[in-house]
Amino acid sequence: MLIPNEWKNGRPVRTVCHWTGGAAKASLLDRAHYHILIEQSGGIVRGLNSIAANDNCDDGNYAAHTGEMNTRSIGIALCGMAGAVQNPLFHGTSPINKRQWDTLIAVCAELCEHYRIEVSPRTVLMHSEVKATYRTKGNGGKWDISVLPFARLLTPANVYHKMRSEIIAKMSAN
Repeated sequence: MLIPNEWKNGRPVRTVCHWTGGAAKASLLDRAHYHILIEQSGGIVRGLNSIAANDNCDDGNYAAHTGEMNTRSIGIALCGMAGAVQNPLFHGTSPINKRQWDTLIAVCAELCEHYRIEVSPRTVLMHSEVKATYRTKGNGGKWDISVLPFARLLTPANVYHKMRSEIIAKMSAN
């Protein structure tokens, strides 16, 4: 078990995965926007807001990680990608790494099992998938996580498929 039981509260129906756009370690600003952060060491840091805070976002006291899709969404972020540029592609000064990816897969599998979230493109997704999947107005230009510095040949569609298929495999192995 990676996530302590006291972190597992609320009634989420989906996970949205991100990168912070920051450094290798979780900053206070990062912790304000995500529920769970995965540092480049592979260590996990709890965000400032509980998962339950996103059950109802009307009070303004929640982890604001995905425009128009915060309610009942768990925000999970890989720390890194400071200064990253989509075109021409530059992974920034703190690219996300394989250790973080592996931890992300394990965290998502654990949360999906705990909350009984079926792994699908509508329930376990990257931030970059939200606008097209849910036809939201916001999120223009969000490209996290559509590239993997440690698997440079993967297209965004391959990255999304890789994430969900690895989560399903992890859940089957448990």
